[in-house]
Amino acid sequence: MSTNEIELNVNSTEPRMQTKLLQGYTPPVECLRLFSRYNFHDYWSDMCDSNRLPSPFIMSYTREVCSHSVNEYSNRKYWIVYSYSNFRGRYILVPPGRCITSIRRYGIYRVGSIMKCILSSNNNVLYCNIPQHAFDAQNRISQNAVTGLQQSFSDTNSHSEYNLRDLERNSANVRDISR
Repeated sequence: MSTNEIELNVNSTEPRMQTKLLQGYTPPVECLRLFSRYNFHDYWSDMCDSNRLPSPFIMSYTREVCSHSVNEYSNRKYWIVYSYSNFRGRYILVPPGRCITSIRRYGIYRVGSIMKCILSSNNNVLYCNIPQHAFDAQNRISQNAVTGLQQSFSDTNSHSEYNLRDLERNSANVRDISR
């Protein structure tokens, strides 16, 4: 069985027989997986691209983040989780194949924004995707605020370059990042 298959077996009344109840396939995850806890229930959601302003649920209840490493492309994918919207404030750097099991441990008490970055071939520069404007399905932001965001970030649309060593050095989880 591959790592992407899920199989659940339950013992029947006969001690040596097992009945297959569920067998399924889960596709490889190339997104940042966010784990949340609310009212004693656990939830997860995937963030597959940069996001200036996640949903209020993600902002408030995310406790753990995981960056999966399933192929050569995703092995170069880094995620930056910021404490404030629009990629501001304290942040943690999530390298490929790593989980940050308690973001609060690093002083990140809410997920304000998430940036997706790809490591360059020289392994020193991250190219990060910065969306042109915030997406908000509930349209909670006034049109003036959206227009202001569009004007202030219009020059930085698409990608920005960051030095990986500088990001690691300034990250709240600097002691736990190992290369």
